[in-house]
Amino acid sequence: NDSVTSNYVRLLGHDSSKEVRKAVLANIGVTAVTLPHIILRTRDIREDVRKYAFHAIAIKVDVKKLQIAQRVLLVDQGIQDRCEQVKNACVEMVCKFWLPKCDNNPVLLIRLLDVEMNTGVADRVLQLVLQQGGLKDPAGFVPQDKSHPSAEEA
Repeated sequence: NDSVTSNYVRLLGHDSSKEVRKAVLANIGVTAVTLPHIILRTRDIREDVRKYAFHAIAIKVDVKKLQIAQRVLLVDQGIQDRCEQVKNACVEMVCKFWLPKCDNNPVLLIRLLDVEMNTGVADRVLQLVLQQGGLKDPAGFVPQDKSHPSAEEA
């Protein structure tokens, strides 16, 4: 822990100025130490800081580097936020940053959310992707069992 990182973490959690918290989010490096503090800002009292935190996570953090619980928490909080701008920032994070990291395959995306344990969140993510027009060829995402003909082939 260097002194700059320690000060950034302190400012994120305790500075009363929303502008300072946003500036820290813009400049802080993402590490195992700082990531939980960055994620915590998605629950900031100020709407614009929450929005900025989602944006910073989208840009700085590869979805596959997040723990399942962190992914689920971010999506669940973001799409249920009372502020439309924060919701939109979460939708952008999922559809414009996370989905491309999954080869634009929503099946791979919901697997990152542990669909069996988090069906509600996975369902909401699929709805987001559909609403945003994120599916180009849905048939290409589902593995085809060639031993059983599809309804069109039968």
